[in-house]
Amino acid sequence: MADSHTASSRTFGRRIFLMLGAGAVVLVGLMAWSGGEWLSRSMSRQTDLLLVDAAERSAALVQQLISDRGRLVELLAGSPAVVDAALAGKREVARLGIADASIDQIEERYAEQRTLNGDTRLRDYLRGVVATADVAEIIVTESHGLNAITTQRTSDFVQRDEEWWTEAIRDGLGQARASYDESARTVSISQASAIREGATGIPAGVIKVVFGVRNIDAELSRATRKSGVSVDLIDESGRVVASSSTAERMQPLAGLTLGNDRSIRSIGRDSSAERVALAATEDGRWFIAARMPERVTQGPIGKARRALFAGAAGMVVLIAIALLFVSRFVSRRVTAPAAVLALAAERVARGDLTSDVIGGAEDDEIGRLGRATETMVGELRRLVSAIRDSAQETAAMSAEITAGSEQMSASASEMARTSSELSEQSADMAQTIQRAAVDAGTLREIAERVSADALDGVRRNTRLRVLATENRARLDQSAVALETLTSEAETSAAATAELALASEEIRAFVTLVRKIARQSKLLALNASMEAARAGEQGEGFAVVASEIRTLAATAHQAAERTERLVNDVLSRVEASRDSSKRTVATVSGVRLATREAVASFEQVEAAVVDAENWASATERAAADSSALVREMTDRLDDLARGTESFAAAMQEVAASSQEQSASTEEIAAAASVQAVSAQRLSDLVATFRLAEQKVAVTKPMDKSSNGRAPVLLPAT
Repeated sequence: MADSHTASSRTFGRRIFLMLGAGAVVLVGLMAWSGGEWLSRSMSRQTDLLLVDAAERSAALVQQLISDRGRLVELLAGSPAVVDAALAGKREVARLGIADASIDQIEERYAEQRTLNGDTRLRDYLRGVVATADVAEIIVTESHGLNAITTQRTSDFVQRDEEWWTEAIRDGLGQARASYDESARTVSISQASAIREGATGIPAGVIKVVFGVRNIDAELSRATRKSGVSVDLIDESGRVVASSSTAERMQPLAGLTLGNDRSIRSIGRDSSAERVALAATEDGRWFIAARMPERVTQGPIGKARRALFAGAAGMVVLIAIALLFVSRFVSRRVTAPAAVLALAAERVARGDLTSDVIGGAEDDEIGRLGRATETMVGELRRLVSAIRDSAQETAAMSAEITAGSEQMSASASEMARTSSELSEQSADMAQTIQRAAVDAGTLREIAERVSADALDGVRRNTRLRVLATENRARLDQSAVALETLTSEAETSAAATAELALASEEIRAFVTLVRKIARQSKLLALNASMEAARAGEQGEGFAVVASEIRTLAATAHQAAERTERLVNDVLSRVEASRDSSKRTVATVSGVRLATREAVASFEQVEAAVVDAENWASATERAAADSSALVREMTDRLDDLARGTESFAAAMQEVAASSQEQSASTEEIAAAASVQAVSAQRLSDLVATFRLAEQKVAVTKPMDKSSNGRAPVLLPAT
């Protein structure tokens, strides 16, 4: 059986190493493939960056060259000799009268010379410029577009219908334009500029300079000499204008289409495939195409990939050899000892503790595992024996605990029932005491209200007694005042009678005055009559008579008023005398009533004193009753609190008894469970097979032994 386990473990080990080897091969292959892909992408990225850099540098270079040529054209257009030649041509056209002639007529008339034959020295100078610079031709026209001076014979005499001429007249400096000479099979770039009069700035003509592309080709070649990149200058129609390579001029670049897409792209197929990067120049009208054949970059990439795969193959061979040696070593040092230990563990799992495990002496994981397994088997033997003994003791103790718990549970139940009854009785008593306390509180409130009412009655009686005393004093004062009023009324009556007598005397005097007044009037009348008879001598007497008559009238009026006043006074005196009589009678009645009121107030005061004494006694009795009721209420409250505390204590005792009963039942249940567990443990321990002889702990073997692996020995 041990041999079968060893064989299966070896097969398992081989499978593991085969899977490890296959995984290592796959991993190395993936690493080689991903490395090749990364290298390809990296080199392609470097190539694209190189193409973009070459395109941008070449675009800046071409832009600079075209700008320099534009400045040269403007410089020639502003030179005095060129301006004078244009003005001279204008004057010649005016002299010939051909300014308004049609183009066909002019072309037919000047088909031979095709120029106005301007200044010959300027022509020679311009031809010198053509010879020394990269210039193919120079044309100077006057303001009507007719050739004034040319460095060579042109195809047309009239230039005003050309786009470059109208553009220069309108804008000053025209755009660079590429043209192709079919006969000479050459490409040129022309640029035109307006010729303006010095002071007015009015266009006097146009100068056109046709440049070659040799300088541009040379500059492009110099800029990309060591990079292996070909650079082409392409116009807006997609034709090649200049190139650093042998690309055919004024022909579209094979496979390249211009558009808004400026990304790097591939053109061509198979061996002629190229990577192209575009960069705009000449204000976006023209483009620089930087090209590189893809075979230039794919060759190194293919070599690098082959080197990577060769290295990967070598690594796979080394890994296979290493896995073979590792497999043999692991089989000898790990797999075989692990199989022995697995067999021992299976026997222990089946409950067989009769076999001995001899641990190895190696100081590695397998050796330590063997020694630990040897020690574990010995300890399991001791543990099984101890568990068997403990299970028997636990079963006996569980039976005793169950019996004691049942008895304790019965006692606790009886105590809980008694405590519950006492708690209910205490609760009823507490409620009764609380109701008595509430009634006593109500009685105390009634006594306090009676005491307050009695005290209020004492205060009211006191105020009533004071008020009665004050009213009696006021009545005494009123009696004295009435006595005084009576005497004064009697005196007033006497005075009124005397005033009546005096008024009668005044009336008699008034009557006398009236008589005197009548006599005076008569005397005055007589005097007036005598004065009238006396004439002038009696004028003084007449005056006296007039005065006497006036005085008599006045006295008569005063007597009448006095009489009316005296009559009025007499009527009032009579009324006053009657009023005085009534006043004396009324005062006498009031004085009698005052004496009776004084006597009544004396009786009221005595009654108030008696009521005050009774209210004071009532207030004292109510205060004593309130104090007694308060004391009784406090005692009832104390008794109620004590009863509630007793009831709460009984409830706690009942709860504790119930908890004790529940705990006892739990203990009994736990004891029963423990007994069952002890029986089950005994049954489980019975499944282990132990040797008949006493088992001792097997010590690990000495490390200085011969270094053998763990060995499984049957029990003797």
